[in-house]
Amino acid sequence: MEFAYHCSNTLPKLSWVAIMKKNNDYIDVFHGEWVETNSNFFVEGAWDREFEKGEFDKSSLLMGSGGKIQNNYVVFSTPSHIVERLHIIRKKDKLYISNSLVFVLTMTNEKLDLDYSIYESDFSLGSEYIPLQGNQQLEMYYYCNLLIDKELNINKTLKSNSVKFSTYKEYYDFLLTSLKNISNNAISDKRKIKYDLISTISTGYDSAACSALAAELGCKTVLTFNHPKKYREDSGEEIARLLGYENIIKKSANEYLENNNFGEAEFLSTGELGSSIVMASFEEGIQQKMVLTGYYGDSVWNKNDKRISSSILPTPPIPNSLYEFRFRVGFIYIPLPMFGCTNYKLIHNISNSKEMEKWSLGNDYDRPIPRRIVEEKGVKRELFGFRKNGLGFNYSNSSLRRIKKRMSKKSFKSFKEYYKKNKSIKRLICNYKHIFCYSMFFLITLINFILNKVGIKNIINSNFLPKKYICNPFSPAMLFHWGVSKTSERYKGYNIQSKID
Repeated sequence: MEFAYHCSNTLPKLSWVAIMKKNNDYIDVFHGEWVETNSNFFVEGAWDREFEKGEFDKSSLLMGSGGKIQNNYVVFSTPSHIVERLHIIRKKDKLYISNSLVFVLTMTNEKLDLDYSIYESDFSLGSEYIPLQGNQQLEMYYYCNLLIDKELNINKTLKSNSVKFSTYKEYYDFLLTSLKNISNNAISDKRKIKYDLISTISTGYDSAACSALAAELGCKTVLTFNHPKKYREDSGEEIARLLGYENIIKKSANEYLENNNFGEAEFLSTGELGSSIVMASFEEGIQQKMVLTGYYGDSVWNKNDKRISSSILPTPPIPNSLYEFRFRVGFIYIPLPMFGCTNYKLIHNISNSKEMEKWSLGNDYDRPIPRRIVEEKGVKRELFGFRKNGLGFNYSNSSLRRIKKRMSKKSFKSFKEYYKKNKSIKRLICNYKHIFCYSMFFLITLINFILNKVGIKNIINSNFLPKKYICNPFSPAMLFHWGVSKTSERYKGYNIQSKID
């Protein structure tokens, strides 16, 4: 078997699509300029082994995605986190595999179903596929390797997981060594594109711990928000200075509102309704960087979390809205708390061990591991980890009026026109169950809110309603469709179909 590469400077830098034809030895790979290509593997991202050996399929710490020829099959590897995934569409005797949902839709000429209102739930609940027009479907794969043979049979396998730790020191050393190895991979001389480490920081636990670890590896630059008020109070500038950072990039989380190029669309096109849009403020500072974040720390490092299992899928939503932005700009995303997270029970045991009592606050917002990491770097206890502010927002249950306030003028005008053009009586009839359940959920939420005001706590439970129907079936349910419609334009300029027929 052999890869046939087709590079284009009109595609997003890190996007790729592979096409496998039944019983054919050649696999066509269409990709952006920054995808690394080798005779037997291609990859966008970095991992904890030597780059030139291409052993990302054997790693549990692949920060990106790729494909590799191995004997008579091809191994496609998803990222070792759940922020991104791989997408597959089957068409007759061909299989299309991509790290981009929009790319695989565009090059197969498949369409979303305009009358389908619960795409958001499909993504947030970790569904394995989504329906498309004409009884077609798009398959989705998280945190795994896919072995595909010449007959186009798919064998899904678990990623390697041989790391064990029982003490804080063992876990700390694992995090630091893993990050160092990934960083070395990212600056390998065998690469055409190299990436330097950069971290995010706030007054919360998780990003502060990430920045503390990054500083130990010589990282000099951090990103933090300092506007509007919510973010000003959560700015990590003071902590960054105490950790020795020399370059602190401060931005307003509302900068995206000034965009004039439908900037919100690439975030919405992922199926998650906007939690990471605020990261657009840092576009100029993160190109060709490895961006370290504290995503998933609220699960992995939460001492009070009761979900003790080896599963890496969290409760919804899964904030996966970064990847089209990442592919276009060109950076590697590293959610450090997900390192070794399939050993969640071991991490949870460390958080609740006697050796960590000194760093436990005994409250609901209690994360001894990141607290110890940061405090042992000289940061005073009272400077971080006392309130959870969270990053960004979500359009999920917004009215059209509220969406307008959270979109740039040009984007909202475009979305409103799209929504009015495509909403219909037929769509309402097709989604009557969704509308009924959402109305019930909204009513229960309102009643509980009123009762809480007079001291009566959550007397009505909404758990009897199907989770897939509690997202808004009206204007927010069309944001994904609009985002895909707009983002597909960056892929339509490259005529892939003519090259493979």
